[in-house]
Amino acid sequence: MDGHFQLGRLTRKHGFKGNVVLKLDTDRPEAYTHLESFWLESSSGRIPFFIQEIKLLKSDEWVLTLEGIQSESDADQILGSLVWLPDSALTPLEAHQFYYHELVGYQVVNSGVDEPVRVKDVLDRPGQPLLELLVGEEGRVVFIPCVDPFIGRIDRDARVLYLTAPDELYFL
Repeated sequence: MDGHFQLGRLTRKHGFKGNVVLKLDTDRPEAYTHLESFWLESSSGRIPFFIQEIKLLKSDEWVLTLEGIQSESDADQILGSLVWLPDSALTPLEAHQFYYHELVGYQVVNSGVDEPVRVKDVLDRPGQPLLELLVGEEGRVVFIPCVDPFIGRIDRDARVLYLTAPDELYFL
């Protein structure tokens, strides 16, 4: 969803009155505790949902009471859905920080790598996040760890990510 970021996923029901559990995908869940609404994406388009109540279940899981979701069968209809918020709801970052989703489509510059490189995706893996890069005209897929020692700087205006990863990683 362009102009939106993924906050999490509705993972399961909680109780018998239509409450659902939102598994958050953020380092700062406290920044969203006053959330009033969000979007779900369906085959028919974006659907807004309004929150009546948020209860903390775990640090990264909330129990949500939603308007219009009043039964288990109602909840079943939205389970597994991704929860989206507009980019304007993102908390501001320092100049050297970035959100993973904003890197998609960025050009990559890494000294020693002469081919064109673009960020296809950032995969948030348990051990470490990985940059999924498309290298060369043929779009060869390469995975580079998205770790501080490999991040040189980011130029948001030019949409360029400067990396300092070893050249060998591009040819494995």
